[in-house]
Amino acid sequence: MFVMEKAPKSIDAEAYRSLRSNIEYSSFDDEYRVIVVTSSVPGEGKSTTSGNLAIALAESGNSVLLVDCDMRKPARHKKFKISNAAGTAELLLRKKSFEEVANKHNENLTIITAGKIPPNPSEMLGSMKLSRLNCISGLFERPILSLKAFHKIAALPSWSEISTWSEF
Repeated sequence: MFVMEKAPKSIDAEAYRSLRSNIEYSSFDDEYRVIVVTSSVPGEGKSTTSGNLAIALAESGNSVLLVDCDMRKPARHKKFKISNAAGTAELLLRKKSFEEVANKHNENLTIITAGKIPPNPSEMLGSMKLSRLNCISGLFERPILSLKAFHKIAALPSWSEISTWSEF
């Protein structure tokens, strides 16, 4: 359970609303296209942070897509208590459609879990297959990619490349 839902009037929930406001007002000239949540080491709270941030953004009326891109040790499905049978891996491999992997959490928040753990998660995320997420970008105002700890990512499109995907 997330503090944004469990204790919405708490100091912790207010901190996530403050983060939401800082993100929304951080750039007046160029609107961000993708929010990437990662960290330097495992266990720093990426799943908790990405989930609470997604809920906070959705709470303010934004249509939010949270995508679990941690295909080595996925956790977003556990936090949201949803199935991980199909998700990002199947979408990138075109084994499933967006409609088949999307999980509606509430009116404004949709979640795509990591899916079945592939034999080559780093290569999958490092390939241009990740740009296939563009096909769903027009449906959401605030896409969030939740990634593995940064030191564990072998190959990934550059942050500047991700941030310039024109569809986001």
